[in-house]
Amino acid sequence: MSVVILGAGIILVTATNFSGIEIKGASRWLSLGGFTFQPSEFVKPCFAVVAAWMFAEYRQSENFPGRAIASALLLIVVALLLLQPDFGMAVTVAAVWFVQFFLAGLSLWWVGLSLAATLGLVTAAYSIFPHVAKRVVREADLFVLLAVAGLLTQFGLQALINMGVTVQLLPAKGMTLPFVSYGGSSLIASALGMGMVLALTRSGYRDKVSAA
Repeated sequence: MSVVILGAGIILVTATNFSGIEIKGASRWLSLGGFTFQPSEFVKPCFAVVAAWMFAEYRQSENFPGRAIASALLLIVVALLLLQPDFGMAVTVAAVWFVQFFLAGLSLWWVGLSLAATLGLVTAAYSIFPHVAKRVVREADLFVLLAVAGLLTQFGLQALINMGVTVQLLPAKGMTLPFVSYGGSSLIASALGMGMVLALTRSGYRDKVSAA
């Protein structure tokens, strides 16, 4: 099923670059019978399953070009996403591929090379895509930048650790999943953190800081 949906998804993502619906400078959606959908959302989970299959087959038989196939699929999907452009989705897909490759036995040398390539990709996106640069350069106040980065990193890591424990990739830590796990203190603290993020990033606050 994943192979079929991934193949169809790649074709549909390609179609968005020619007949997609443009919203805020990005052509990521297609219209079918009055229903609008984003093909890349279906590519994301199916790519993860197909890449896992390729890596697993390579481990069972090194004569099978599983790594090469998974890498080629990554390049195709990322290239199509960047053409839309959808940098966030491209980074997500690449990160999933990297984690799977690492768990499948990626050497530390390749880990370093992949991290360097990721840094180069981020730098290139900042230079090539105006909307990426606009989102990063838009926040000039260092306090706001650091506070929001810290709050979102904390939120993301907490969710990542909880999910890692749930699927038995990490040892049990007792860390809650924000807004989902049982516990009033966690729920209130998560709401407080997100409220801080919204307060710090609202345009009125930035204008006030700039004026000051």
